[in-house]
Amino acid sequence: MASAYQQLEQRFLKVALLSEAIGMLRWDQSVLMPAGGAVARGEQVAALAVIRHGMMTDDRLSDLLTEASGKDG
Repeated sequence: MASAYQQLEQRFLKVALLSEAIGMLRWDQSVLMPAGGAVARGEQVAALAVIRHGMMTDDRLSDLLTEASGKDG
């Protein structure tokens, strides 16, 4: 099993990738939005943002941070 630090690295990499995808979708929405695509693009951005938020507010994140710091809380 991966250490708490390694799990945090993996989690924050996924959060960063989601943030990059959201940024690309927002750029596309601002620059190249196809006719009639705004609703779909907004739903895509919202879905990814909900996933990212869930990852950052998951109770396990606090546990991993505590474990990785070597403190008992």
